Amino acid sequence: MKIRISQEELSYGISVVQRAVAAKTTIPVLTGIFCRASDTGLMLSATDHEIGIECHLPAMVAQSGQAVLPAKIFGDIVRKVPGTDIDIETDETNNVTEISSQRARFSVHGFDSAEFPALPAPRTEDGAYELRLPDLRGLINQTLFAVSRDEARPFLTGLLFHAVKDEIRFVSTDGYRMAFSSRQAVRSAGDRQIIIPGRALSELSRILTGDDDTSVKIYASESQVFFDLGRLFLVSRLIEGQFPNYENVIYHQLAPEQFKTRVRVKTADLAAAADRASVVASEAGHAMRFEIKDDGVIVTSNTPEVGRVKEDLPAHKEGDDLEIAFQVRYVIDGVRAVEGDECVLEFIGPINPSRLKAADSGNYIYIVLPLRTL
Repeated sequence: MKIRISQEELSYGISVVQRAVAAKTTIPVLTGIFCRASDTGLMLSATDHEIGIECHLPAMVAQSGQAVLPAKIFGDIVRKVPGTDIDIETDETNNVTEISSQRARFSVHGFDSAEFPALPAPRTEDGAYELRLPDLRGLINQTLFAVSRDEARPFLTGLLFHAVKDEIRFVSTDGYRMAFSSRQAVRSAGDRQIIIPGRALSELSRILTGDDDTSVKIYASESQVFFDLGRLFLVSRLIEGQFPNYENVIYHQLAPEQFKTRVRVKTADLAAAADRASVVASEAGHAMRFEIKDDGVIVTSNTPEVGRVKEDLPAHKEGDDLEIAFQVRYVIDGVRAVEGDECVLEFIGPINPSRLKAADSGNYIYIVLPLRTL
């Protein structure tokens, strides 16, 4: 392999695929980045057997070939070399790669590229789900935060991908709250439910780049999901198990007629009030309390060893007066995901699940359990 490539392009590509490099493994080659030069340019890829990322970069290729270079040292070299172009040449007989730019020249010992596992390819004949990039980003941002960290229930550590006609829904829950988001698909391959690991979507959200006109193709097999972003490609294993029946919760248990109190408030005001309450309610489990009356909402937080905060929040109320308390972090997470100037809080009672949504859109629904002690 012999190529010349822009330092900026190569640094970008390494930063992207490094997210899939194995952090802890007994297989040394998985700590490396696979490089393949061909007529189309340079392809970089990495995998830890759970997710894999592939990135295609423009390059001047004098000789095709491949190499696997240790990810950390490869990235450090590329970031620190002088000059705007980098020359890379690999002797595949001994897996030694020369990396040079201006006066600097590095010799790096790599791994046998034949040992690097090839990333699986999607079955494109089965059809793709296609979403606008901003819509996919919105689906992830509005649900990822509610994924469980409890490995004892692995099906809750992922997000439900549910395709219904031409609509794509993402749903997450940790048992104490549930986040739902939906968007219209550009194209759908049919009704389908799969559970995608939260980590895979977290890494995907970090590499989603492009214009609003960009679209993402999503392919799903029985055990894997594939995201095709054009020059970037991510594949992940799916999580087995039965995701909770979110439709029963959202459309039946919490149907609109169940709610006895509704509050309409500016999203920015609620977010700021929750943020200020968190200064006092700094420990896990400490409450943010709502006292809902006709003239607005009184927000308080009281931690004896820290202090107390009280704030009057302008709001429009419908229904009964109510006092209710929530884990402050749950409020902050839910409000940050609202897209819109105003949001609506809906309550059944002080110990029942409550609902948050944008005032002018049904794309996002957040359900959270209150704290039972005020």
